[in-house]
Amino acid sequence: MQAGAGVKLQKLVRFSVERGLEGLEFADGIPGSVGGAVAMNAGTRWGEIAGVIDSAQVLGGDGEVRIWKRAEIPFSYRSSHLPSGSVVLEAVFALRSGDLAEIRRRMAEYQQYRR
Repeated sequence: MQAGAGVKLQKLVRFSVERGLEGLEFADGIPGSVGGAVAMNAGTRWGEIAGVIDSAQVLGGDGEVRIWKRAEIPFSYRSSHLPSGSVVLEAVFALRSGDLAEIRRRMAEYQQYRR
């Protein structure tokens, strides 16, 4: 699933869940945008962006636009370590078809834990 950097992460989570796609349910409740989530490797105890991203389109500090594949992005705890001055433009996520009831059950469990 492809999403622009300015898309609210919550909207993307809900959009994917409504279509029976799993992978982003860990991000339910994380505020901010897709671009910010990629840049900081947003996550919870159940997952992080690094685990579901396929690629990111990034505007480098030199003005060049480049597609970074997952293996090229040096993700670590709450960081993508993209070059200084880089701006995430969009991201492609590798989501899987799943059982809608199970996806919603997990999301409810995660929300209950975080309260």
